Amino acid sequence: MRARDAADVPLLQRQLCAGGDPADWPVFVLSWIDQAYPDLPLSAAAHRVVHVGARYDAPARIDADVLVELHRLIPLAPLTSPTRWPRSPR
Repeated sequence: MRARDAADVPLLQRQLCAGGDPADWPVFVLSWIDQAYPDLPLSAAAHRVVHVGARYDAPARIDADVLVELHRLIPLAPLTSPTRWPRSPR
């Protein structure tokens, strides 16, 4: 995980420990934001997913159609795809 400010100055850089659970990252990130910026209310959060094929080449809100496509593409990169995504609605 890397965090940089608007001037591209590094704020945080961490790697997942061997055997670590990627599902723990959201809690870590949100805790870090609360500690680093206690007076700044969080209004949005984003996660970059790679290996999403040709259909998604720009940011997208996660909805049922997006989840279906993400689950369909897991076999393309099973080691980098989240294991705890919400279930595909279809």
